This record gives sequence, C-alpha cells and structure tokens, in this order.
Amino acid sequence: MQVGIVKLKKYVLGIAGVIACILFMYVFKAPVSLQIRAIEAGSSGQEAMIVLGITFLSIAWWVGEVVPEWLTSIVMMILWVLFGKVPFNVSFSSFAGQSVWLIVGAFCLARAVTKTGLFERIAYLLIKAFSPTFNGQVLAMLVVGTICSPLIPSVTAKTVLGSTIAYNVANAMGYAENSRERYGIFLASWFGFGLTACAFKTGSIQGYTLYGALPYEVSSKLSFANWFVAMIPWLVILLICSYFALKLLYKPKREHLLKSNSILDYDKFGKMSNEERATAAILFFTIILWILEIKLNINASITALLAAFLCFLFKILDTKELSTAVPWDMVIYLGGVLNLGNVFAMVGLDTWLQNIVSPFFENINNIYLIITLIIAAVLLVRLILVSQNATIVIMLTVLSPVLKPFGMSPFIVGMIIYTVQPCWFLPYQNVIFSAGLNLAGMNNIDYNKTMKACFAYEIINFIAIFASIPYWRLLGYM
Repeated sequence: MQVGIVKLKKYVLGIAGVIACILFMYVFKAPVSLQIRAIEAGSSGQEAMIVLGITFLSIAWWVGEVVPEWLTSIVMMILWVLFGKVPFNVSFSSFAGQSVWLIVGAFCLARAVTKTGLFERIAYLLIKAFSPTFNGQVLAMLVVGTICSPLIPSVTAKTVLGSTIAYNVANAMGYAENSRERYGIFLASWFGFGLTACAFKTGSIQGYTLYGALPYEVSSKLSFANWFVAMIPWLVILLICSYFALKLLYKPKREHLLKSNSILDYDKFGKMSNEERATAAILFFTIILWILEIKLNINASITALLAAFLCFLFKILDTKELSTAVPWDMVIYLGGVLNLGNVFAMVGLDTWLQNIVSPFFENINNIYLIITLIIAAVLLVRLILVSQNATIVIMLTVLSPVLKPFGMSPFIVGMIIYTVQPCWFLPYQNVIFSAGLNLAGMNNIDYNKTMKACFAYEIINFIAIFASIPYWRLLGYM
C-alpha cells in the first residue's frame, strides 16, 4: 500500500512539474511587476517566467522524489541554459565557489577520521567518563555528540556512530525493545550527534549549504570561530533543556546500571596506529586553521583541500577512495541548489518575490513576532519540501533581503531557518533520523514515540533563538 502511494506521488508530481513548467514557459504571461523587476535586472519578463517554470519543475520533482535529487539539479541547470538564456558560467557558477570545494575537502578528511577509527576512539573514550545510569548516559550522548559534531560534516556518519553506541548502551542497561528508555537513549544520541551540528560551521552539509548561500560580504567574515561564538547561547540552552526534556519524557521507572561501563570497551582500540596519529595531527592542524581563518587570511576551503591532500599524500586514503569519500551526488545537488540565488538575481525574480513577501512584515515592528513568523513558515515549508538544503537556500534567498530593514543579518536569518528545519514530525521529513532509528535496535518501530521529542526540540529551539537575540545584538548581527 505504502509503495503504491509513493509511486503515485512520483507520477503525479512528476507530471505536474512538467505541466507547470510548460505553462510558465509558453502560456502564462509575466505580471507587469515581474516584467519591471526583470528589466531592472537586465533581463525580460519572459525569461523570468521560464526560470520560474523550471524552478517549479525542480521543486515538484524534489518533493515527489521523481528522480534522485542530484539528477533534478542537473536538469534544472541544463534547462536554465537551454531555455532561460542563462549563461553557462552563471547556471553552474557555484561549482567555482567556496562551499562545493569545502565539502570535497572536508569529506576526504572525514573519511580518514572514520577509516582510521579515530572518530570512534574519541567518542568511546569520552563516554567512559560518564555515570552508568540513564541520566548519565543521556548526558554523555549530549556532551560527547557535541564535542564530535564539528569533527566531520556528515550527520549520517555521526548518527550511525551515535545510534550504534546508544544501541550498545541500551542493551547493557537491559532496556526492552521499544521501551521508552531505549527511545530516550537513542534520542539523546540524535540530539548530541545530530542536532548540535547547527552550532558549528563544519557540523553538516546543511551548514555548508547555508554558508554558500550567504552573500559574500557576510560569508567572508564568518570563520569557524565566529560561527561558534554566535551560537554559544543557543547551544548551551539546547543542551541543558534537552537533558531535562529527555529525562522527563523517557526516564525509566526503575533505574538500570551499566556494569562498570563494560559495554564501552575502550581497550579494544589498542594503541594508535601511525595512520591514526597522522590523521589526528591533520585534524588538529585543520581545526586550528579554521578557527584562525580570518586572522591568517586562509580560506576554509583551501584548508580543507590541503587536509585532503595530506590524507592522500600520507596514504591514509588511497586514490580509489576519492570516488567514495566525497558524496559526489550531494555535491552536484548542492551545486544546483546554490545557483538558485544567482539565477534569480539575474532575471529579477529575487526582488519580485521579496516584494510579494514584504507586505507580511510591513506593519510588524516586533522582532520576536517576526522571528515567530519565520519559524512557522519554515515548519510549513518542511511539510511539503523534503529537501533540507533546498529549504535553506530558497527561504534565505527570499527572506534575507526582506528582513534587512529590520536590522537582521542574513546569517541570523539563515541560522533560524537552519535550526528549525531538521524536524521529524513525519517520517519522510528527515531520512537521516529515520535511518538512525532503525540502527537503534527497535523492532516494529513506533514512530509516535519520537514525535514528542521533535516537539520538545522545536520548543527548545524557539526558546534558544529568543534568548540569543540580545546576544546577537551585542555581536552586531541584529
């Protein structure tokens, strides 16, 4: 039944996207307001309508998962060139930008960190330090996940490790399958290894997407350190409130004790190999350069590529691994998504959409109400648009100029969108979360047991964002 619905969704949205594209390209005339904006941008209303039609096609295909996301991105960029009269160097411009190459370098380093066992060693060593109780292990997952979060940009890899540790801990504690406490341990790992990524520039693909979508005058001043400093209040509130929320929602009626943390057998790692030592040195060197990016004037992408070069030079990775270490499908997909802003600006769609959205904010002078509207809009969009990266780019492109008169930096607008969008109210909204849940040792998974944690996260996020506003003002972001 479920398979049939998915297939029907593919066919319906696939065909609907094509029809919408044709209508915008050949039937609908550009509104006068769009024609004016297009001419101001040096384009024409017809070209703007063609780009809009192609974008609708792409969004429909992303929502319906008609073809893989990266393939839709390629189709979108090709159609822009063929029918929208968009120059090739504009349609494919993001592939010469920082974000794409930052992803390539960072994922090569991430492969080395995971391949040598360094990432797992760090996580297990840290978790050993916490109390062998439910409360202690929830705290361990949150703290250790946060420490590990900036080390590799793959939330999938971090979720796999966190879920595996949660599975081992839950088994050692004697938690029954599908028990509330087993869900609690898993969700603590998800909060720590997954959701804290927002606080770090290198925490996830979505972070790189946001970084690439920001105007250059903003992103050029946004080092690893600046990003983290801006998110300290948000992170502290998230960790403290999440700890108490998970305790309240999932704590077992009777406490179980881990027997001397025996399940977390750190001794199994043995002594560090030469490859592991070399990887640790490269990782340390990379993080230091990222932190000092602006002071040293060394671009983060260059640092990441240099780290990748060293991983191959010292044979931590072999040549064949270049094809598997980097998620090339994701690189292509992000390249297309990041081009939306450039192409929209070229045909005047950005200012036209901003004029449509602006009236919703014109009579609002309360920054807290404005942020509430942004959060609500992101949650609504995520019910329809599965792609987290597309959500970030599209909403940032439209909202950041609209909110500039209110003194909001595009970085803060982006961070609000970024922190809200990982929701998992419904299974299709966050495939990484669903994959992690399957690894946590639950048969006949009851997804409803995780939804209350999603509500808790969004409420905590709401509080953390509001609490950060005075701090962001002090930093000059608002």
